[in-house]
Amino acid sequence: MTYRIERIIFKDGTLLTERDLAVGENIFEGEVPVVGDIVSFNWRGLQLRTEIIWGHWAGRGPFPPERVASLRAQEI
Repeated sequence: MTYRIERIIFKDGTLLTERDLAVGENIFEGEVPVVGDIVSFNWRGLQLRTEIIWGHWAGRGPFPPERVASLRAQEI
């Protein structure tokens, strides 16, 4: 399955949107994380740890594999 982190709120309040990310920098393959999950990824040489705060909720049934899940996260 594919998911995309569209927005990240940094600890200092700065908002990073999908336009600020390089092509493919916010696209991931694997199980779609649910709200509350911790996700780590690289952004411009920095290792970011984020918590999913909006997007896919646990207990909502299976996620269609052909759909790209759009998520929002905050830096932790």
